[in-house]
Amino acid sequence: MEQLSNTAGFLSAILFITANAYYPAKLIARHVIGWDKEMTIFFSKYLKLHISLNLLALFFLLIHAHYAEEKTALLGLSFVVTFLLTLEGVLMHYKVFPEDNKYIRMLHTQQALFWIWIGLIIIGHMKVI
Repeated sequence: MEQLSNTAGFLSAILFITANAYYPAKLIARHVIGWDKEMTIFFSKYLKLHISLNLLALFFLLIHAHYAEEKTALLGLSFVVTFLLTLEGVLMHYKVFPEDNKYIRMLHTQQALFWIWIGLIIIGHMKVI
């Protein structure tokens, strides 16, 4: 089962990286390339991909976490943060709570939370290795 866990973890990582390149790509496009109607259409499609890939990555993360032989508190915490970030994104996109959407967006787009998430994943996996 360790091989299944490793494969699922690898797929999850690749999907999360691909999905979450959305934000830096949008910043680069807006500030370096310039924004036009074509960019708006592209990033509208990329947003759908961003959401779909994050949900798929979360699925593979569930498999990875379930079958992993070693677990640490940091990895558990990174799993919780991953789940919350994904949930916030889905709630925000589908406007499940329209009156609270600006607060959900504020939580979902916090750069500090993003770096904490990355740190938890890296440090958590370093303790396992």
